[in-house]
Amino acid sequence: GWRGPQRDARVAWLPEVLPEDLKLLWRKRLRGAGVGGLAATSKFVLVSDRESADTVDAFRCLDVATGGDVWKVTYPAKGDLDYGNSPRATPTIWGEFVFLLGAFGHLTCAKLEKGEVVWKKDLRAEFAVTSKMVWGHSSAPLIVDGKLIVNPGGPEASVVALDPATGRVIWKTPGDAAAFASFVVATIA
Repeated sequence: GWRGPQRDARVAWLPEVLPEDLKLLWRKRLRGAGVGGLAATSKFVLVSDRESADTVDAFRCLDVATGGDVWKVTYPAKGDLDYGNSPRATPTIWGEFVFLLGAFGHLTCAKLEKGEVVWKKDLRAEFAVTSKMVWGHSSAPLIVDGKLIVNPGGPEASVVALDPATGRVIWKTPGDAAAFASFVVATIA
């Protein structure tokens, strides 16, 4: 997920020194200009892409060892945003699921192993979002206390908690338009 499993940009271990000559394992050309982060496990690398004359979002799951395609989730996503139309939000991996959020507010829950779509939502339509999109939805979905937290930015649904397995709304709060930054968990005071 965004900034790693704890969203703190920390890793348990790094080597003292990197080799002078790093060996390239594989390279993968994507169809669109990527602006979102990637998420990875020991088996998979998840990246966002665009297809069909820049009108379709594509999330690709690649084999970590070879870079070969494992699966792909696509859906129509037309629009015109500053800095391109590619998804901006880093995929969020949680157990057997991965949550994919496109720049135009399309949220998809898929099974990590095979890419089978479990549920999907159009956040802008479902939560009556009317704010103008300049850069699109950028905030990576967050899992906390067994809830999927997203930031649609609707007047009555600025922040929403969903059941990660079903997409059912657990709670929502009124507020402002969606932010561009991703949420982090913190204990304050």
